[in-house]
Amino acid sequence: MRGLYTASVLHTLERRFLREREDDPDKSLALDIGKGFDLIAGTSTGGILAACIAAGISLQSLRRFFQDRGPTIFPRPLPSAGMFRKRCWYLGRLFRPSACPQELREALSSLLRRETLVEVHKRRKIALCITATTLVNNKPRIFKTPHLPGKDRDNDLAMVDVCMATSAAPVYFPIASPKSKPDELEYVDGGIWANNPMLVGLLEAISMARPEQAIQLLSVGTCAPPPGFVSPNKLNVGLPYWVDGLRFLHLGMNSQASAAKYAGALLATSLSNMGRQVTALRCEETTPSGEQVKQLQLDSASDKARGTMAKLGRVDGNETYRWTQTDNNPKGKVLRQIFEGMPVINNHDTTRGQHDRL
Repeated sequence: MRGLYTASVLHTLERRFLREREDDPDKSLALDIGKGFDLIAGTSTGGILAACIAAGISLQSLRRFFQDRGPTIFPRPLPSAGMFRKRCWYLGRLFRPSACPQELREALSSLLRRETLVEVHKRRKIALCITATTLVNNKPRIFKTPHLPGKDRDNDLAMVDVCMATSAAPVYFPIASPKSKPDELEYVDGGIWANNPMLVGLLEAISMARPEQAIQLLSVGTCAPPPGFVSPNKLNVGLPYWVDGLRFLHLGMNSQASAAKYAGALLATSLSNMGRQVTALRCEETTPSGEQVKQLQLDSASDKARGTMAKLGRVDGNETYRWTQTDNNPKGKVLRQIFEGMPVINNHDTTRGQHDRL
C-alpha cells in the first residue's frame, strides 16, 4: 500500500512541472513519466509502479489503483496495536496469506492487460529491471526487458506475472508462480534482498550507457517507518517481540534499503571522481510521526491510512520540487532536466516521446 505514497510524490512533481508548461485548469493533461527515463527499476510495490509507468499508465490512474483497489486487496490488515488482536490475526494466517492475491491480479490485469516484457519494450523503448527472490535456491532474480544484447530470457513473461512475483511479500501474499511461463520457478518479494533497487538500477545503467554518456538517477522511496526497538533495559527479547508486527521482516527490509541508498550515493560519487558523469538523486522523505507510523504498514488500506500516505507524498513531492526554486542548486537543475524531457499527454494517452538521455 505504501506505493500510494510513491505515486503521490511523483504525481505532485508532475503537477508542479506541468503547471510551468501548460494551462491545465481541468487537469486533463499529464506528463508521460516513463518517457523521462531510459531505464526504470523497481521492487515490490515499486516494481508494480515501474511496470505501469514503463507501460504508459498515468500517475492519476496509479493513484486510483491504490485508493480504490487497496481495501479489497488488503481486507484484513495486521492490527497496529493490541496483543490479543494481533494474536487472533496470526492464528487466522496460519494456513493462508492475509491479502487477496486474486484481487491484486485482477487489478493489475485491468492496467497491464496481457502485455509481456518484450512487447512493452518494443512499444515504449523503455528498459525495465524488476527484482524478485527465487525461492528454491534463495537467490536474487531480476526480470529484464531485452534492452541489452542476448538478454532475452524473460521476453515471454507477462508484466502481470512479474508484478505478482516482485510483490509476493511473505505472510501477506502467497508464493508467486508465473502463469505465462509454467516452467518458471517460484518467487517471493524482491524486497528480501533489494528493497531499495537503487544499486540495481545504477549498475544496469552503467552496462547500458556509453562511456561518455551522463547517467542521472532519480530514486523515490516509500516513506518506510522504523520498526521500533526495545528499551536498553529490555534487551533479552524472544520470538513474541520479533513476530509482533512482523518486526523481523520490516527491520531487514528497511535496513537493506538504507544501506543501498548510501552505497548507491557513494558509488555515484566515486564514479564521478573517476571521470564518469553520474548523478544520483533521492527525493525528500518525511520522517513520520508516531501516530503516522500506525498508518504506514505494508497492508494499511483504511481511509485514514490512505489519506496519510497521499498527504505525506504531496508534502515530500513539494519539498523535492523546492530544489528547483533555489538558484544554483545542482539537484534542482538535474530534476528539472529530467521532468522537462517528458512529453505532455492526455491522462489516458500513451503517446510515445523521444529522449536521448540516460
